[in-house]
Amino acid sequence: MNRDQTQTLGELMRRMLGEEPDMHEKLLEIRAKEILPEILGGLMSMVGRVDIRDGVLYMQINSAAVKQALMMERNAFIRRINDAVEAELIREVRLY
Repeated sequence: MNRDQTQTLGELMRRMLGEEPDMHEKLLEIRAKEILPEILGGLMSMVGRVDIRDGVLYMQINSAAVKQALMMERNAFIRRINDAVEAELIREVRLY
């Protein structure tokens, strides 16, 4: 690469992620897990295991009341996560 062909780190990352969609999705999944405490607030203490696979967010909930509240607001919950990661990552939520 010549000096006149220099690229910013952001340009290189975008190109790399464009070439590796699986890596990009994995980074989005990590980001989604990181922002869950911000979205759920104090309810996060009732959450056990969290996993994301193939657009489905799996969450272990330790309270029937919290599980019911999340199920009733599941569409808004999905929208908040997707807005935070700026992608349509989560399509479905499964609570157990």
